[in-house]
Amino acid sequence: MARIAGKNAKIQVCATGGSLADLIGMGNWDLDDKSDNIDVSGFDSSGNVSRIAGMGDYSGTFKGKFDLSETKITGTPVVKKGALLDFKLYIDSTRFYGGTLIVDSVKVAADTKGAIEIDCAFSAGTGGLTYPTT
Repeated sequence: MARIAGKNAKIQVCATGGSLADLIGMGNWDLDDKSDNIDVSGFDSSGNVSRIAGMGDYSGTFKGKFDLSETKITGTPVVKKGALLDFKLYIDSTRFYGGTLIVDSVKVAADTKGAIEIDCAFSAGTGGLTYPTT
């Protein structure tokens, strides 16, 4: 069995072409790797839908605790709506998904019973997705 605990996951980001660095305070990320499949059904499809692979796409989110020492989200933030960023989403200390993303939204939430939280949604930027090695 080769399951992996999420406790060693992490997120690195930077402005495109910069030096990747850990995004402090994050505690969750998700990635949706998908294909925009094309319906090619016709009268000859025997009453069934037929599809071919279209363009690849991905999207996801990362979220965690808002940390004032994290300069990528405070002051003049790198992580802001519309930003094009290089990223790596680590599943352990060496293996990661990576690529370029566009920040769709940044949501900050406060609750009197908890820490301030930040939640960022992203879409594929330019190029494809790098997959973890085994």
